[in-house]
Amino acid sequence: MAIQLLISDLDGTLLGPESVITPGTAAALERVRQAGLRLLVTTGRAWGTAAPLLQQAGVSCDFVLLNGAEYRTAQGELVRAVPLPPATARHAVAVLRRYDLGVEINTDAGDFTTDTELCPTAQPLPRLAAFWAGQPQVRKIFAFSRNPDALARARQTLQDLPDAAVTASADWNLEVTARDAQKGTMARWVAQRYGIAPDQALVFGDGCNDLSLFRAFVHTRAMGNAAAPLQALAERVIEPNTEDGVAREIERLLMEK
Repeated sequence: MAIQLLISDLDGTLLGPESVITPGTAAALERVRQAGLRLLVTTGRAWGTAAPLLQQAGVSCDFVLLNGAEYRTAQGELVRAVPLPPATARHAVAVLRRYDLGVEINTDAGDFTTDTELCPTAQPLPRLAAFWAGQPQVRKIFAFSRNPDALARARQTLQDLPDAAVTASADWNLEVTARDAQKGTMARWVAQRYGIAPDQALVFGDGCNDLSLFRAFVHTRAMGNAAAPLQALAERVIEPNTEDGVAREIERLLMEK
């Protein structure tokens, strides 16, 4: 296959168990650059928590952030944003708080949270009336709880919102974005911007918030530690992130080239 673009999730995929890019993976990504292939990172993280991880490893690439709500260049320039409709954002936050879930709200004016220990780069969320009075453009709502029943009830309540996409990156959270702000949708848009066809991309992921990616592209690799639905959808299952699975698959790809 004539792969021209690598698309990879971060946590549980490109990152090792210590939530950093290992030296082996960094070396493999450098060989990708030398081979003339592009790298696009797709993550639920915001720019401020995603970019430093790549910079520390000496890797430069563009980003699909907040599960597809933003596309930024390697320098952090915002090229495209897909926010939640204001009424949908307000309703979603009200539902999440009704079930006593913690939230982090990513907006054009910064990130705000009910728990600055869990989300240390965000500002404390003010009273909701004051928050909404500022008319923020909400790009993603991240909800979290150790109560699985509360998460399930909130997800069920939000699932039928016509303008929203509801997913999760782990069993203790929920992630809400606009219907068109999904990893797969934004990554397809970026690939088209690069002039790269969907069958010229190789995708890596591990979580259910990567399902849209695996549906949007032909060549997909689920990590050995990936969620069962993603493994079932993948073209191939590779080694887990604890064994530098992305780096090993890159080596196989480059040997084929």
